[in-house]
Amino acid sequence: MPLLGQALVGIWHGVQPGQQDEYQAWHTHEHMPERLGVPGFLRGRRFSDWSLEPHPTFTLYEGAHLETFRSPGYLARLNNPTAWSNRVQPTMTSFLRGGCEVLLTVGQGVGGGMATVRLAGPDGDRARFEGDLAAAALRLRALPGVTAVHVARHEAAATGGETAETRMRPSVHSASFTHLVLIEGLGPAVLARADADVRAILAGAGARDLASNAYALEFELLSPMR
Repeated sequence: MPLLGQALVGIWHGVQPGQQDEYQAWHTHEHMPERLGVPGFLRGRRFSDWSLEPHPTFTLYEGAHLETFRSPGYLARLNNPTAWSNRVQPTMTSFLRGGCEVLLTVGQGVGGGMATVRLAGPDGDRARFEGDLAAAALRLRALPGVTAVHVARHEAAATGGETAETRMRPSVHSASFTHLVLIEGLGPAVLARADADVRAILAGAGARDLASNAYALEFELLSPMR
């Protein structure tokens, strides 16, 4: 189905060896419910492929608007982590987070797999590139097994500030991508098989520096305030 709201945050990271079980328990039973209790957070989804490096897990938060991700309510959570968060978050590795404005979202239903494609647009006319990217998204939607496609513009300032949580975990610089394409499908194997076509279609639209991975849906939670 189309994304909920007008903005999203994508989070990629790894987990130190031996910490996967506690990370999953914490994220499922405390962390994601906490986030979905912040006004403006509409849905959270966690995806994984634990064979991938350096980012075996991907979390997607859908927000009402970009200001959701720098709102007083959210910043209060970021600056007051729980005891469980203080124990788990330092075990997260290669942490990469990007707040984005949603430009296009098409499709039906929630796919069992998600391919994330971080990319950089060409220098020059951003509006023209985003038009080409929207046209490419419709071509991606027509690929076998694809159920939905979402295109977003990365707004690094939306999630780039220092907080108590950011000081607990090693991060990687997120400014290297300008746009994010999310492709939902019938499963990660279907999306992995489509990767060459996905790359060709996006490159044809002028995208460069593509970084893509396919994940399986692991957990989904809707805001209780919707």
